[in-house]
Amino acid sequence: MLDVSGGIVTVTIDVLRPDGTEQSYEGTYTVRGGVIVDAAIRLVEPPAPPDEPESTYPPGPSADEPDVDCEDLPGPVWVGSSDPHRLDADGDGIGCEWN
Repeated sequence: MLDVSGGIVTVTIDVLRPDGTEQSYEGTYTVRGGVIVDAAIRLVEPPAPPDEPESTYPPGPSADEPDVDCEDLPGPVWVGSSDPHRLDADGDGIGCEWN
């Protein structure tokens, strides 16, 4: 409960669904004589995931290319969150850093 003003109760509700995902709702309840007589609750859309950060590294090989290893590349490459060739050992988006 966030606020009570007269007979209107402002709420935020966080729900853990059976599949493990979370949903948030917000809105108001109208209460008269201790009974909820009206509700205006809406689903809060989750924020969009952040864009991939810009990189100064050249892009890594695409998933369509045959298997590529770091030895096949001239130096570090940007793989972002997609790393089909498993070039990013530490998960920071940069593949073949040691190369």
